[in-house]
Amino acid sequence: MRTYRRVQSVFEKQGQIIQTYATAIETLRQSPFVQPEQLSTMTSVYSKMLTEGANTVSDLQTIVSPAMLKMTDAERMRFIDKLDAKISDQLSLINYYTQRNYVQMHLAEQKAQDTQALNALMSAR
Repeated sequence: MRTYRRVQSVFEKQGQIIQTYATAIETLRQSPFVQPEQLSTMTSVYSKMLTEGANTVSDLQTIVSPAMLKMTDAERMRFIDKLDAKISDQLSLINYYTQRNYVQMHLAEQKAQDTQALNALMSAR
């Protein structure tokens, strides 16, 4: 039963990674404060993260397939535990990267607002 929960956990975390990406990239695309070259870099980094997560899920599918019956249950459980830890790290990384991108977006927005306020102040003189 422990193995089943870990397997389910890996799939759920991969789903969270995909959802985080989908929400973040849409928000970043819609922002006028994210430059096209920044968005291109962000998309590239996200793509690498998604690929890594997909590879982890692929490894998991291989380990639970009947072709891998040569493994003992204990070996299989250790491997699944490692994959769960790996995808947990990947989820943490994508969450960190997303928050970092949001902060950059908000800083650019704040800078634009400050510049606009300064220009308004200077033109009022």
